[in-house]
Amino acid sequence: MAHQRRNSNLDITLDQGTDLEQKLFRPKTQSLSKVGVRKVLSNFRFKHLLVLSLVWLLTVHYFERTYVYSTIKKCSWSGWEDWPAGSDPHHSVVIGDPQIVDAFSYPGRPAIITRITQSLSDNYLHRNHVIYNKILKPHSTLFVGDLFDGGREWDDEDWFEEYERFHEIFNEFDGNRVFKALPGNHDIGFGNTVKTPTYQRFKTFFGDVNDYVVLERAN
Repeated sequence: MAHQRRNSNLDITLDQGTDLEQKLFRPKTQSLSKVGVRKVLSNFRFKHLLVLSLVWLLTVHYFERTYVYSTIKKCSWSGWEDWPAGSDPHHSVVIGDPQIVDAFSYPGRPAIITRITQSLSDNYLHRNHVIYNKILKPHSTLFVGDLFDGGREWDDEDWFEEYERFHEIFNEFDGNRVFKALPGNHDIGFGNTVKTPTYQRFKTFFGDVNDYVVLERAN
């Protein structure tokens, strides 16, 4: 009987040892809770970030494209003109101060930030230029000064690069006659600050600044 008791005690001891070993490897309930909370918060943040990103993209698209398109469309000639039957009116668009961004626009800014600003501004101007040409189909476009921002400051080499950039932004459309010969103070200076070489350069590439043009008129 004594021998059986010893075996019984031994069995009990082994069983108790096995339970202790299992507890060592069993995850704690508190740890599981913390992991669950972190997972929920992570999913929550990701979903909110996704929603905010979508809202941001839709907002930018609306104000950069949809709103501009609908606003320009409201200017459609047929919506407010009342010409007699058989008339053939001449339609013009006037663009004031496009003033394309350059190194003189925001002095002190890092070059990379200026380049990003330049790219965004150029895309915005070009997109709107395309929209109003496609919707309104004007017969002529008149730019009324300040084509550049630092036009009066550039040397000839840099100025010509800006000149080409300007024409990439405001590319030509068939049937639209464009006038760009009216300079602003950012193009040639103002008053006593007008520099003769700068004035002559502008005149050479954009046309005589003291001139007049007769456009077509309604019959």
